[in-house]
Amino acid sequence: MVATYKVDKKVLAWAIESSSNDIVSLQNKFPKIEIWLSESSEISIGNIQKLSKMLNIPFGYFFLNDIPQEEVSIANYRTIDNERYHELSRDLLETIYEMERKQEFVRLSRVKDGFDPLPIVGRFNKNTDFMTIASDIREVLGLSIDWNQKVDRPYNVLTDYLNKVGILVFKNGIVKSNTHRNLNLEEFRAFVLIDEYAPLIFINAKDSQTAQLFSLCHELAHIWLGVPELLNTFNQDFNEQIENKELERLCNQVAAEILLPKIQIKKLFNKDYTIDTIQTVAHCLGISPQVVAIKLRQEESLSSEQFELVYKEVVKYANENLNHKKKNGDRGGNFYITALSRLDHSFVNLVNKKTSTGELLYTDAFDMLNISTGDTFDNLINKIGVKHG
Repeated sequence: MVATYKVDKKVLAWAIESSSNDIVSLQNKFPKIEIWLSESSEISIGNIQKLSKMLNIPFGYFFLNDIPQEEVSIANYRTIDNERYHELSRDLLETIYEMERKQEFVRLSRVKDGFDPLPIVGRFNKNTDFMTIASDIREVLGLSIDWNQKVDRPYNVLTDYLNKVGILVFKNGIVKSNTHRNLNLEEFRAFVLIDEYAPLIFINAKDSQTAQLFSLCHELAHIWLGVPELLNTFNQDFNEQIENKELERLCNQVAAEILLPKIQIKKLFNKDYTIDTIQTVAHCLGISPQVVAIKLRQEESLSSEQFELVYKEVVKYANENLNHKKKNGDRGGNFYITALSRLDHSFVNLVNKKTSTGELLYTDAFDMLNISTGDTFDNLINKIGVKHG
């Protein structure tokens, strides 16, 4: 006899609506799907498992009597300018849950190992001048005023500095290691989870490299302010639906100052604020021409009229580059390089340490690192430069 369970039609309808599937796409594999939606029906456990996998909905949800309430606290701190993404997608939800688990592991480890809370978390508030915040960030991290000039990989350089002060940085363009589940750039660029022991920044790898760097600095400002965020846009002209507009403008100013300090403008431009020079400076600093143009406007190096003309051109240039990236897509590469680009390196080291001491099971370690075998674990650890055990 086939084991079955009576699935509530409301739960099934919610599961389908929450996924990227529709009724038509499900009918081939589930001919009775319309019947199941019209009335709560007995469905075989095998079919429930298939539904769970196809819809990316946790298996246990199908046994509930009502629609599950999936609430994440970070949803209350959204910087979003698109009503299409009022509800968080399954892909984003699972990514947030994954990062929360990783953060909790680090937090508990640091508390157990006798670490003190990080004094940088919530050090300032929204009334603090952006120059004060940016200056403090540079001082704490040990960044020179020109730290990102002509550096090959400013994003990687900055994440190394962040690791040294206890900030976790993860990056991915897919859900865990599932190449069939891409993270939607229109839904979010980045998010930051605030914790006094283990603040964590997640960057959407689908974004351009320059935008990733700006997002990283923007979320860094949020850590210093002690305010979590789910970032969709860092547009200067926030619409009226976005809450905490002034806070977001402040974080944008901090990020721009970290990447292009006011004191460097005269030296870098020598009063030549043409589009060609803006693009040259942007390339030199590893940032986007938009950020440079906005910074020049903030410092009144460009008039409103000049800014409008310049900004229109640099946005056009940026969009062409992003479209080129989307067209060419991810051409693949070395598995371990890709895996390590997604993971915070201090996190990998901690997982290795805890498995070596027996405090963490290897199966749990594999799950933490999104891998499946011991050989892959050993190779990953060796690639990062830490000997296993």
